Amino acid sequence: MNEVSKSRREVLKVIAVGSAGVAFGGQLSTFAQTAEIKPVSIGKLEKLAKDWDVVAFDFQGAASQLARVPMPKDEKLLKAGRVLEVTVDKTKIYLTAYSLSCTHQGCKIGAQDKEHVMTCGCHGSAFSVADGSATHGPAKKSLSGIKLEVKDGEVMAVGMLA
Repeated sequence: MNEVSKSRREVLKVIAVGSAGVAFGGQLSTFAQTAEIKPVSIGKLEKLAKDWDVVAFDFQGAASQLARVPMPKDEKLLKAGRVLEVTVDKTKIYLTAYSLSCTHQGCKIGAQDKEHVMTCGCHGSAFSVADGSATHGPAKKSLSGIKLEVKDGEVMAVGMLA
């Protein structure tokens, strides 16, 4: 066998092994994205006695926040799951939750001010407590929403919203 054929065979082996590794890595990535998320208990509804009360929690390794908010003006927020309507003692209350990582460069968002806006200390992006939407740049995207469920008065974080 000549040296050229042998070299070509070695190159093809390296390419085949590398391609298999990339394909397998892609499968792992897909598996990680579709792996079931373990629900996290945030706490009892009683912790949220009135609108604008918030509870901090960790979800998927990120600082996050649950907020009780007034009825949203935009019904799309309810339909998309961004705000959850819950009936407690014949009264409807509204809950929302989101990651506190700024969508601009990932800095942690600060506490809400008297106008129910949270600001990122790194570059000044602002977000509404009502739904996590960006209200002032440089961030343009809303905070990552967290899917909520309520069972027996217990609020649970059960997944990320699309």
